Amino acid sequence: MPGIEWPLSSAPGARFGENAGRLVNAFAEPLGDGARSAIVRKRVPGLTEAASSSFFGCRALHRVGDTLLAGFSGRIARVDLDAGTMTSLGTLGGQDRFTIAHNNAATPDIVAVSDAGVFNLFTESAPTAFADADLPVSPGPTSVCFQAGYFFFSYRDGRVFASGLNATTVNALDFTTAQTRPGGVTRLVPWNGDLLACGPAAIDVYRNAGNASGFPYAHGDAIDKGILGRFAIAGFEEGFVNELLFVGSDHVVYRLEGYTPVPVSTPDVVRSLEGAADGDGVEALVYMNGPHAIFAVSGEDFTWEYNLTTGFWNERRSNGMGRWRASRSVRAGDRWIVGAIDSGNLFAVSREAQTEGGAPLVFEAWSRPTVAFPARIAFPRADFDFVVGVGDAAGAAPIETAPVVALSWSDDGGGSWSTPLLRSLGGEGERRTWISLFRAGLSGAVGRQWRAVVSDPVYVGLIGGAVAAQPREA
Repeated sequence: MPGIEWPLSSAPGARFGENAGRLVNAFAEPLGDGARSAIVRKRVPGLTEAASSSFFGCRALHRVGDTLLAGFSGRIARVDLDAGTMTSLGTLGGQDRFTIAHNNAATPDIVAVSDAGVFNLFTESAPTAFADADLPVSPGPTSVCFQAGYFFFSYRDGRVFASGLNATTVNALDFTTAQTRPGGVTRLVPWNGDLLACGPAAIDVYRNAGNASGFPYAHGDAIDKGILGRFAIAGFEEGFVNELLFVGSDHVVYRLEGYTPVPVSTPDVVRSLEGAADGDGVEALVYMNGPHAIFAVSGEDFTWEYNLTTGFWNERRSNGMGRWRASRSVRAGDRWIVGAIDSGNLFAVSREAQTEGGAPLVFEAWSRPTVAFPARIAFPRADFDFVVGVGDAAGAAPIETAPVVALSWSDDGGGSWSTPLLRSLGGEGERRTWISLFRAGLSGAVGRQWRAVVSDPVYVGLIGGAVAAQPREA
């Protein structure tokens, strides 16, 4: 029997009939030598609630020592992950995402740059306006970061200001101007000892020259690619692997190898990014899923995840949404914490979680087409190779005790699907469960695709499948 081919990367195509299979809330993971298949498709890691609040819309996450600060709509809060609670520290104007940095002072200074201005933050009290008048505030900076003892502030006119060493004082003459390409600097990123001044047309690289006066860094290389928006870059976060990725102003995702931007996106990823109305609305974040390093990029109605470990792409979306709800990420202890665009809660990314804070996390896989164009194909039988016996006898009935997979097929390239047929994934220990469909009809000339959907909160492992395919004359 010929095999049912499932994709390694999601490829929805520009139009129905062009897709090469899809993975939504599912990712491909290589198996060891000798396994019955080279690849298994698993559910993406779920989310467990780490802290709750009555606030809304995560705008920033930043860890200062053992203290986690979280920015929300109009507010900044201190997070107690042990208790799962948050305490408001006061108002912080603005609605957009913002950047936070802290220095190496004995009691670290903490600075935030938002669309409402520049602020001093504290772990026990309300924010205050940044006081040094030598830092231009009208218009204000676009971002702040810290490196080698200095706060750095970027501006849309290309200027980059440096603070005093482990201080919040600024000398009006301690600045440089990025001039490789026009467009100014929209985001500063500390990277491998260098300072990356990222603009819409280029990235200027600055290195610590130890200048005794003026701007402490000297201009080095220039990367001839700009970034799409202020938050379209990630990978520099503490606790992530040493890899930096960004969405270029040409809507291509690049992985920085040395100072060379190497494209890693597929045409489908680029197509989604081209549909984003606002570059600053495109957000990248990173997290670790066991051995897998994940770069996630979201727009208003999409999320794509790039697995740096395998080189594969998958789509991700939260229940009832077109994109993943996660916004911002930070490593705290041994967990990756993310905020949410639709609540004031924080979540921990968890391989063991099969839901997103209790909401369904729906695994969906489309096969590649089985085609004999222009002939049609009869399918008297189809078998689906899942890891079975995944139910939990002590779990919630029936979604955990008797989990099922919904199977359907499309004969028009994914435009429409048959009525789903439910098949058991096996209760706890039922490892001889067989998942089959019989008399599945006749395909059209464009071939047959199969779809497997699992919404029950149990382990999902889709390994393969096979069909009894009988070509018919066109």
